[in-house]
Amino acid sequence: MTEVRLRNVDPEVLTVIRELARQNRRTMEQEIRAGLREIASSRKGHLLDRLANERAAQFAQFGELSDSAPGIRAEREARW
Repeated sequence: MTEVRLRNVDPEVLTVIRELARQNRRTMEQEIRAGLREIASSRKGHLLDRLANERAAQFAQFGELSDSAPGIRAEREARW
């Protein structure tokens, strides 16, 4: 695992992290790690939602495209 060093953290932020860690019965390091995981998961979820919306927009604009496999197969067979 990669080590990350964080400098110049506001005292108010440390107080909140310390309190969250105490409430969740974790160390500050565990609390920060959990927070980073949550942020990454949220961003991933946001990206997946955005991709789903893009796909829906393309479907609304172009509809369902036909399967090109039969045409490709027929073209290949015609060459032989």
